[in-house]
Amino acid sequence: KGEKELISVSLKKCRYLREYCFFVDRARSNIKGGMSAKQAILETIEFCVGNGVMADYLRDRRKEVFDMVSFEFNIHDAKKAWREEAIEQDLEQGREQGLEQGREQGLEQGLEQGLEQGRLSSLLGYIRKKKVSIEEALEDLDVPAAERPRFFAQLKEALG
Repeated sequence: KGEKELISVSLKKCRYLREYCFFVDRARSNIKGGMSAKQAILETIEFCVGNGVMADYLRDRRKEVFDMVSFEFNIHDAKKAWREEAIEQDLEQGREQGLEQGREQGLEQGLEQGLEQGRLSSLLGYIRKKKVSIEEALEDLDVPAAERPRFFAQLKEALG
């Protein structure tokens, strides 16, 4: 069976999985609709309790569920912010190094090398700051798959 078909069958057969998916979808929809993560989670809990979706579980463990879901949304937001911060650093370092090298070797070649060095510096900073592996950093910062072997080798050499 294909993955989508297996998921569909699992959702049909398992009420708890179906209700959990509903809970997550509603919270995400609330956030997309403009609510803060806190408001979205609280509204989702209230709605589900009032409509019999995971009602007993949510009544008994309301704070625990709120804390857990808030943590997951905060981690997601933090990773997104780290990626954006790394991209901004890449651009700034790339501009600086690109302009410097561009004067000596031509603007196009210098900018490319500067951006490359900036990305490498950002990856190194991310690895050291977040204490993650090279593979995790390449994944977290969405380095294209075709470029990963080159960056992996450079990062491994730089980290010793």
